[in-house]
Amino acid sequence: MMRIRQGDIETFNGKHSVTEDQQFRALVEEVGELAEAYNRDADDEAVAEELADVIFVARSLAGLRDINISTVVNETTAENLSKTTETDGDKVTKSGADGDGQTWGVVDD
Repeated sequence: MMRIRQGDIETFNGKHSVTEDQQFRALVEEVGELAEAYNRDADDEAVAEELADVIFVARSLAGLRDINISTVVNETTAENLSKTTETDGDKVTKSGADGDGQTWGVVDD
């Protein structure tokens, strides 16, 4: 399996001279394609492809804005994992940490 690093995405950005506006519009388009795949009950492979496109374009946009997306994903993951099972409609809310003391996140590649 080939690992794609943020530097590879930054090389893509430079090679194709993409702008923040282009990548933001591309992100919206990719999320729309993901929604279409999900709503038509596409198979897991098709949904996975659309998710991968969303992640790629989001990483591209983050690079263009000089955002360290790995750090932000780690922080947001830890915050989300601290949420309890209380809900506000269908959304899990942040009413407290579970207190297990574990640190969670993704590996900064």
